[in-house]
Amino acid sequence: MSSVRIMLIISAIAITSVLAKNMLKEESDIHGKELNIDASRVRRSYYGNCHDVDTWFTYDGKGHTVYLDRQSPNCGLSAIRSFQLVRNSGHNHVRYDLSCCNLPKSYRCRTSTFNTPYNKDGKGLNIYLDRHHVSCPSNGFLKHFHLNRNDHGDLYRYTFSCCSPHYYQRSQMTCYETTTPANADGKGNMVYLDRHRPSCHIGYFINGFQLVRPTSTTIQYKYRCCAFYQ
Repeated sequence: MSSVRIMLIISAIAITSVLAKNMLKEESDIHGKELNIDASRVRRSYYGNCHDVDTWFTYDGKGHTVYLDRQSPNCGLSAIRSFQLVRNSGHNHVRYDLSCCNLPKSYRCRTSTFNTPYNKDGKGLNIYLDRHHVSCPSNGFLKHFHLNRNDHGDLYRYTFSCCSPHYYQRSQMTCYETTTPANADGKGNMVYLDRHRPSCHIGYFINGFQLVRPTSTTIQYKYRCCAFYQ
């Protein structure tokens, strides 16, 4: 009789152990799903939503760079992730195509406008753009830029606006630098800029850019991308 009782007790202990393990597994699965949901929410909040913005087509001035003053790419309340000059099918008008992305939800910034110093327009040659370095302070995000001329029409500069982080969030910024592939400068023809598309990784925004000359006959964009870590 005692042996039967012992067997019943052992069976009861085994059943209880199995039930406990199943409960722990279910609880673990539930918490795991909650953690995955929270993580995906953080990613969505961090990356935000992106949308395409195009400027109006305007006359290209037969490749004269100063005709870019008719273009004013602007992401509005969002910031620029990528940009590219594109041509129409008739090859006589240009516009900018932008990828604009929402700012991270907890990112706090102040929008300010800046200018590069006026410099010679080089009679419309694109290589003279290398004298202008668009750069947002404090690793901020670029929202808008516009090449504009002085009153005499012989100099130009970039006017640009940035969303720069408040002082208490500056330590949460991270950045990297890269370039577009070098390509022919088209003997200074502005439309050859259409071969370059500065573009940042998902979650990053354009911080600044500059046209550079890796060789005497090629150009490329050197640009910087920054992100905010929540």
